[in-house]
Amino acid sequence: MLSRKQKIRVEVFVTRLTEAQFDLHSYITYLLGNITDAYDVLQETNLILWQKAKTYDAAKPFLAWARSIAYFQALKFRKSRSRERLVFDNDLLETVAARAEDETGHQHLLDKMELCFERLSPEQRAVMFAKYQEGDSLAVIAEKMGCSVASVGMLLMRIRRKLAKCIREAVAREATA
Repeated sequence: MLSRKQKIRVEVFVTRLTEAQFDLHSYITYLLGNITDAYDVLQETNLILWQKAKTYDAAKPFLAWARSIAYFQALKFRKSRSRERLVFDNDLLETVAARAEDETGHQHLLDKMELCFERLSPEQRAVMFAKYQEGDSLAVIAEKMGCSVASVGMLLMRIRRKLAKCIREAVAREATA
């Protein structure tokens, strides 16, 4: 049986966890670049948060604590998927994570990503949409495009590199301005 104090602590934790779900999902999505993968990582993050609930200091900001756990869960996820070669490099992940910590930077980075995305060719945007919005496998995309799975993988890698370079350059230009 929980004491009154423990019940209040659980209620506060549940309230903060519930309120943080949208922000955590958004944060993880920006780290991974895939909304579907972000849901999976969010669930893992929620599980870790529950397991560590007793260590949370209610006097400190919940979202910062939860984001730090989400960051490490995203790294773990990326490591498990690293063989697919369909993930952003660690430098970009760190840049996105640092910017996402600042709410204005968060929206600002989204603006940069959108600007860079618009600079892609229509074919490149269609491939990115199929993979990251629709969640299509490489095989499905290859079939739609009439090419090999390997060529779709290479195309995605080149597109991600192009986007990462564009975002880094945009952020660097702004930092020196």
